Amino acid sequence: SHIAKEGGDIRRGLDLLRFCGEYLVKNGLTHIDSELMKRLIYIYDVMSDGQKLIETLTVSDKLVLIAIYHLLSELKTNVLYTGDIFAKQDCYRRVMGMPSIGRKTFSVYLTKLSTLGIIDIKRKWVRGSNGPKAFIQLNYPLSAVRYMIENDPALRPINTIIGSDYNLNTFP
Repeated sequence: SHIAKEGGDIRRGLDLLRFCGEYLVKNGLTHIDSELMKRLIYIYDVMSDGQKLIETLTVSDKLVLIAIYHLLSELKTNVLYTGDIFAKQDCYRRVMGMPSIGRKTFSVYLTKLSTLGIIDIKRKWVRGSNGPKAFIQLNYPLSAVRYMIENDPALRPINTIIGSDYNLNTFP
């Protein structure tokens, strides 16, 4: 029923069944109760979404997404100003040994993330500014972004500075 609600892709359903079967075998279990099934679906969804990010995005795209993730976690808000994201991703680029980028290139990365549906970009007039400011909202689960950070070998330097305090077995 979970797969049917999510669009009915039989391949995804078979993947979920395989994932559950592997979990049962690995843990010496013979059945799944409803609570375990909910937890397994949650873990499967996080891993699936996180793996999509790993496979789809370039390192530069990921650094912008990590900056968004980190700022959302730090500021406890759901909307961010692009200037803050730009500064944070520049810091991450230095950690990775990559050169800084300009605002136009940064804008390209934001546009790509928006086109993929990972973020929303809204422009608003702010009192005292010379023009509209762009604000970003994340449309992807934070847990999937965290999975990407922890499981993408290319992001190892970033993972070491952010730390590993996230646990997939924790419910949202």
